[in-house]
Amino acid sequence: MIIDKFLPILGTALLVATTVIVGQKALTPIPEIALLDTPSTPGPGLIGGNTITRRPTVPSVRPEIYYNAILDRPLFAPTRAPRRAETETAHPTAEETLQNTPVATNAPPSDVHLSGIIGEVNNRSALLGLDDTYGSWVRVDDEIEGWTITEIGADWLELSLDSQTYRLELFE
Repeated sequence: MIIDKFLPILGTALLVATTVIVGQKALTPIPEIALLDTPSTPGPGLIGGNTITRRPTVPSVRPEIYYNAILDRPLFAPTRAPRRAETETAHPTAEETLQNTPVATNAPPSDVHLSGIIGEVNNRSALLGLDDTYGSWVRVDDEIEGWTITEIGADWLELSLDSQTYRLELFE
């Protein structure tokens, strides 16, 4: 019959076609870094003639503050050991305590915690919780208990009062 002769030829043709397609996909190089289209200047959409630039999708570098604690106490250093309770503690005198205690002219706002940050680089808002409340959204130049918000970063907020500065970190 015709089907007995046609079926082996069809099976062989399908096997050859599958082998060619799989071999071609195996030899095709994979792109190294995917690129994102981003406006060259911050702003909503592409209004005003903003051009699109391409940048690699690499994670942003965290500020040095995140790594200071790790660098101060390396995990596998030979001198690293568990902290031991001191058997004899020297208690300072009242006079030494007063001399060594820094005098705070204006304490930072009490019970303030940073709950979230939203917005673009030049137009961020921060969600601050005060005294276990749900919080309120604040922006640069807003005031909290006399302190002025001077800068809002991607995961931090900076307050200033006269020459003093206080930094609140997200998730702290």
